[in-house]
Amino acid sequence: MKLTLEGIKDCELWNKAGITLPGYDVEKVSQKAKEEPKWVHFGIGNIFRIFIGGIADGSSGRRCS
Repeated sequence: MKLTLEGIKDCELWNKAGITLPGYDVEKVSQKAKEEPKWVHFGIGNIFRIFIGGIADGSSGRRCS
């Protein structure tokens, strides 16, 4: 079990460990961010975005079926 793009494809192992994976396609989002970056912000505000991002990310987790 490795935390890599390939490693998260084996979602059954993550589910057994009690870890919910992102509900979106990580590779697709990463590629789009590289092709169309929207903003870059350096500052303390990003620390607070982590909390909101964590809530949003946790609300759409996926499980293997």
